[in-house]
Amino acid sequence: MKRIFTSLVVCFLTVFLTVSNAGALSYDTKKIDDAYEKIVEYYKTHKVLESPDEMIVVEALGLEIESGYQLPDLETLDFETLTIGDLTKSMIALTLMGKDIENIQGKNLVKILESYVNNDGTVKNSSGHGDMIWVLFALETISSDKVITVADQLVKTNVNGGYGYVYDGVTYASPDTTGWAIEALTVADKDRYVNNIQAAKDYLATKTDGNAGYRFDEYSQANGDTQSCVLEGLFATDTKGIVNGDYDDGNINPIDVLLSYQLEDGSFKAEVYDGWTPTGEYAFNAYTTMEAARCLGTYKNGSFVYKAKEAYILIHTKETDDKETEKPVQDNDKPTDKKEESKNEIKTPKKESDSRQTKIVKTSDHYDVVNVFLLLIISGGVFVGAKRRNEEVC
Repeated sequence: MKRIFTSLVVCFLTVFLTVSNAGALSYDTKKIDDAYEKIVEYYKTHKVLESPDEMIVVEALGLEIESGYQLPDLETLDFETLTIGDLTKSMIALTLMGKDIENIQGKNLVKILESYVNNDGTVKNSSGHGDMIWVLFALETISSDKVITVADQLVKTNVNGGYGYVYDGVTYASPDTTGWAIEALTVADKDRYVNNIQAAKDYLATKTDGNAGYRFDEYSQANGDTQSCVLEGLFATDTKGIVNGDYDDGNINPIDVLLSYQLEDGSFKAEVYDGWTPTGEYAFNAYTTMEAARCLGTYKNGSFVYKAKEAYILIHTKETDDKETEKPVQDNDKPTDKKEESKNEIKTPKKESDSRQTKIVKTSDHYDVVNVFLLLIISGGVFVGAKRRNEEVC
């Protein structure tokens, strides 16, 4: 009898614990999928794009800016006098358009950008980490050999694991810029910067309001801009962790905080200010909408940088193919001088598995459910076997 009782207890505990684990719900991704579809529809109906930022956002959402959008004339800009931010964003936007940024109106934008990078990885005319991060995004787009140099310099200058802006010669960290930094470092080399990425996450953990909202300090409130920037970085490096609740705060998922700012038409709202004073009222905000759209695009499609990298490779692969077809037929009877190829092969970048989400289950993992049934069968077998042995003894 004791053997039967022991077998029953073991079977019950094993099955109970496994079922409890298998039944634990992860984040209901239908909510964020619906939010993504709404923001996509919003940008499908807003066909006038006025800046490189908006162009990048549309591409991040999986749309194509060449498909019926009215675009700003970026090709006639004076690239040598642009700010770092405008130069890098324009380069990425032009690449996503399918333009060869090594020859825009006779200008090689790659050489212009790389001329700003010093040997130690610092960036000329940079006003802080934000500029360095966008330089990284642009360098990553073209797979420049200066990526690691700049990234190494960036992580050296972190502030308690975070990244931010310069004020009166002092660098202060902010959650927004830290989210961008996580994305840039993930794309640069996630394995190389794994400790720096974790340090940035640890910094972000100190900037929550207790309800999964990220804010600048204890005197400020969470907002759609900051929430979008933080989540964009986390989606770029650890989408699975977010939907599995690893970043929950007070049993609230940070995704829900972001979605609370979405309006019915898919756009996003922000608090209205009277000068420097918050009014407590919320209304549509174009900047918040852009940030949230890029964030949701990262959740669904991975970092926008990967798409830009692919576009850059495709442009130069096509150019190489065109040149090959234009080569004249060589007369084998005439001696020719052998020339070495001067252009290095561009390799397709390896994408982070966490950044390209395919399908995330809305309950528990499929394999956990299978394990439950297997354990139930095994448990039944153990119980029957124990019962038979007991009957034989009796």
